[in-house]
Amino acid sequence: MKKFLLIFTVLLFIFAFGIADKAFAAQISTPATGNVSSDSYGAGASVAVPNIVITEDNAGDIKAGSIMFTAPSGYKFDTTVVPTVTYTGAGTDLAGDAVITFIGETIMQFDITNASTTKGVVTISAPKVRVTSGTVGAAGNITMSGTITGLDGTSNFGTLTQVPGALPATGGLTVVTQHTPTETAGTSFTLTITQKDQYGNTIDFDTDDQTCAFTTTASVEGVSAANKPEYNNVDMTWVTNAWSVSDTNIDFENGVATSLAFELFTAGASKTINVSCTGLSTGTATSTVNPAAKTEVLFSSTKPTIGYTYQDISPTIAIKLVDTYGNVVTTDDTSEVTMKAYTSADCTSTAANPDLTGTKVLAVTDGIATFSLRYNTVNTTGIYIRAQHDVNGDTNLDDVDYDCTNAIKFYASTGDQVITSSGTTATTTTAPAATTTTTTSAAVTSMPQPAKPIAQMTQTEKNDYTMSLQQFLINLLVQLLNLIKAQKGL
Repeated sequence: MKKFLLIFTVLLFIFAFGIADKAFAAQISTPATGNVSSDSYGAGASVAVPNIVITEDNAGDIKAGSIMFTAPSGYKFDTTVVPTVTYTGAGTDLAGDAVITFIGETIMQFDITNASTTKGVVTISAPKVRVTSGTVGAAGNITMSGTITGLDGTSNFGTLTQVPGALPATGGLTVVTQHTPTETAGTSFTLTITQKDQYGNTIDFDTDDQTCAFTTTASVEGVSAANKPEYNNVDMTWVTNAWSVSDTNIDFENGVATSLAFELFTAGASKTINVSCTGLSTGTATSTVNPAAKTEVLFSSTKPTIGYTYQDISPTIAIKLVDTYGNVVTTDDTSEVTMKAYTSADCTSTAANPDLTGTKVLAVTDGIATFSLRYNTVNTTGIYIRAQHDVNGDTNLDDVDYDCTNAIKFYASTGDQVITSSGTTATTTTAPAATTTTTTSAAVTSMPQPAKPIAQMTQTEKNDYTMSLQQFLINLLVQLLNLIKAQKGL
């Protein structure tokens, strides 16, 4: 029993001695713990952190020699601001360098030239620090190398924590649409508004009932009464060349807010909604608005009124698929459109289907099908054209009339009539008479046109047509020579 008590006493003494040794050692009275703004990156203003204060519990705790402090990864000291080193304490003879010496940008050093015989206090005045990246990174501790009783390389002489910078006056709001990068015409979406510093770090900010104004430019939606943008199911207001609305109930939590629902109705790329929140900052959401589902088939080209046999109908007939808001469904590259021609003004009778040639069934490209068609029979009464397409996916072709009250009248190809882009130019309203060519100096008529496609001609017809072309060229040459003689007075 006595032996047991003796062992217990010895262990207790060792434990107590260890506690006492820790208790009577130098202490970090004040660490340089602080937040460092991301705005300090690069040429940004450095941030002062608290003094580093080391207090001796016993004389001589701080040994003579070099003391070095190392900044944690992601941080560096501002070497243009030199901290001072002071030695205080009643009757202390602790002494050393009066100022810090920097080794690069990550180490600051001072030397103790005289260890104390009366305990003292060392104070390094508030060093300034910067971050080495604008993006918020991990926190880290300032460490020390040197000989100080009770302190070593694992001791924390200050924790540095990088935090977001200030909110810029403009451009500080990052705004994205709900389904970015695309939205759909007529489908509602919200905006997510995030407060960020100049380096894109989210700023932790809470506020309720913030007033934010939302605007779109005229190029986004135009001023069409049918296509007014909406916010919370209410039309936005046209003010100074922009649609505008203000919401006084935008709530930010942890720097993020969500708007009420928007609706845009005009499809297109790079649609923008500008946001400006009172007392905060501004930002812009950019998104592509895709057309809604197709609901209608329309003719998009200028309507011709006159055509010529064995020549492409001009202007070219183009068909477009549109949604309920009038947007061409540019996302459609597969749907097929069928063209049909009729001799009846109601575009329904197929008893005498006109001689329409060319590819009459085409898949759309970006929502549009362009047809190169010909009509090979003289018909001065006119034919009527209709486009058909399965709009609803029910395999039934839906009709759209190509102005069945105004027919396209067809004449024999003679080359003496030209269709302009408006499709209205014709020198006669009846089939033009055939023209002849001579070898005299009379005015040259237009180049002869084949009565039928060359591929359908007999050899004799091909020879006759070739001779007529040769005769035309001879006449043209004669006219040119006569013109040259006339100009020279011969």
